[in-house]
Amino acid sequence: MRNLYLFIYCILISVSTQAQPTITQSDAPVAGTQWTEFDDDRPGIFTLGAAGANQSWNYATGFMTQSTNYLSFSSIASLPGNLSSQFPGANLALNFPSDSICQYFDVNNTGIYIDGLYTYSMLAMPPFNKFDYNPNNLFIPFPFTYNGVRNHVSKQEVVIVGTPSIKTVISTLQQFNGDGYGSLTTPAGTFPNVLRIKSFSYSIDSTFADISGTGNYIFVNSGGASDSSYSYFHMRNGVNSFLCVVDMNNTNTVVESVSYLVNGIVGIEETSNPPSVLVYPNPLIDQKLNIHIDQDDVSQVRIYNEQGQVVYQQAVYGADTYSFEFDFSKGFYLYQLISHGGQIISNGKFIKQ
Repeated sequence: MRNLYLFIYCILISVSTQAQPTITQSDAPVAGTQWTEFDDDRPGIFTLGAAGANQSWNYATGFMTQSTNYLSFSSIASLPGNLSSQFPGANLALNFPSDSICQYFDVNNTGIYIDGLYTYSMLAMPPFNKFDYNPNNLFIPFPFTYNGVRNHVSKQEVVIVGTPSIKTVISTLQQFNGDGYGSLTTPAGTFPNVLRIKSFSYSIDSTFADISGTGNYIFVNSGGASDSSYSYFHMRNGVNSFLCVVDMNNTNTVVESVSYLVNGIVGIEETSNPPSVLVYPNPLIDQKLNIHIDQDDVSQVRIYNEQGQVVYQQAVYGADTYSFEFDFSKGFYLYQLISHGGQIISNGKFIKQ
């Protein structure tokens, strides 16, 4: 009886370690989702790791942040100015005011699609300021699991009016493969039950000309296959579904960059703090950090390092000025003020010198 119990126990453990996540629309970002992406783009530093079941992928060892990007998803209706009318079929957007770029998505039960991109800088002139996919470019397919395969073709057209008018059609052929699942380790922690999705794409450029001036375009030439790319997305179920992206070279032999994402750290460049919050001194020269709070609902201060790890958290009691001993290494830090209900009331950044 004891042996049978141990046998069943071992089977249960085996089943639990072989959980195969299925990524669906419920794991997609929604309006209000905020990510911070930490990127190490030193080629050849990391190895990709094996495909297959019950793998362990580790991208924490040796990771050094080279750049940090803040992603804050918005509803289309909340976009400023004429940005909300550029892509009527989109239902989600990433707006980057500092770069004058807005990217549009269509999220549905078959996947996350890139609808297009619009640049609204004063220097951006039509038709080169709007990039529209029709059919849309597939970013992540739904539902998707281990050994899943999905093929997709997207197209983008650019017309240059002239004599004759020239139309360039870029067809992108995409293939997605659920090539592995297992445990993933990044500087943000270790995550079980992670699906790895291999994404391969290449583009074919074709040129057409309106010789007659009547709007009837005839084929001129094709540039052939170009711009091949390989990426590996590591995803899990839940709010923080996107964990890590590994970009390869165009022969899929060398890791070009590794990026991992942390959920909930607000994009500092895209938001502003209320005047009732003051963090000083900034930059921080010694070890005494002061935070002045003029809001009663604040219950906690949380501080992250460049790797997205929580390095300090402290309970506070509403409106007051608090002083903290911040004995950490030099670098860039992000802070959050958390309400009693767990909401992010305010956020910001400071530098420790």
